[in-house]
Amino acid sequence: MTPLSLVIVAPEGVSRCLPFAHLAEQDNRENVEVVVADASSEELPADGIPNVRHLRMPGASVFALRRAAIAAASHEWVVVTEDHCRLMPGFFAAYRDAIREHPAEDLFSGSVINASKPTVASMANYFFDYFEHWAGGKARPNRPAISNLIVRKRVLRNADLALDGGFEFVALPRLAASGRYAQCPGAIVDHVQNGSLLEDCLGHLRNGKCTLACRHGLHGERIGTMARHLAHHCVVVAILRPLAIIRSLRGAYSRTWAVAPSLFLLGFSHALGAIAGFLSDPRGNDRKAG
Repeated sequence: MTPLSLVIVAPEGVSRCLPFAHLAEQDNRENVEVVVADASSEELPADGIPNVRHLRMPGASVFALRRAAIAAASHEWVVVTEDHCRLMPGFFAAYRDAIREHPAEDLFSGSVINASKPTVASMANYFFDYFEHWAGGKARPNRPAISNLIVRKRVLRNADLALDGGFEFVALPRLAASGRYAQCPGAIVDHVQNGSLLEDCLGHLRNGKCTLACRHGLHGERIGTMARHLAHHCVVVAILRPLAIIRSLRGAYSRTWAVAPSLFLLGFSHALGAIAGFLSDPRGNDRKAG
């Protein structure tokens, strides 16, 4: 049975870490190491999870948490998810089957669904981030979602984990374009974020700020590079992405026009955050963003 390392980032603390609650329900739980990187000072739950490595990094950004947890993983194959994701039945078995059936691949993306509370606000938030991963739509992912992927650790370069954002913005695009990337639709997580539209907009504001501030760390003072990233967020993310989502949902989702205004509000919030991140000190990353 292929050993796996499950990496979980917990910017809100381990007490709110959904994957913990569902690990015991998983078949094929054997040979799964859990590495949780935690931005709080909380202790692990008293009942605990076997074979857990707990990295305490108070105040760290989600990018710093993720790269530290991946670096600490022991096994060749590293599963990456987030603290607000529920692992669905058969999760580990599906990834192990994919590894066995496609031994040449270095990166797989699993499926992301929104099943816990599909309100208009939560569906808009889900579609904004994951419409390519929605099975009912017309789009298909060209790279994995950060909420659900598995990567062969030895193909990651030292530079990929040396700086915040190196894994997300350098390694994943490179590996996805390498021809050694495939889908694993049977490995499913439920992305549980059921806030109000206002809470979702504030979350995207933080995400936009954190992402651009992180780009500062990757690119230094290269104003031309940073300006291109800012333009991408203000045009592609804020305007073209909502339009692409609507086009993908038409005829496939009955409430497309109900979620459409929210999609543009989320994009606008993300763009405002990106402008703030462009102007900010990269050391001021919001640890709760991601």
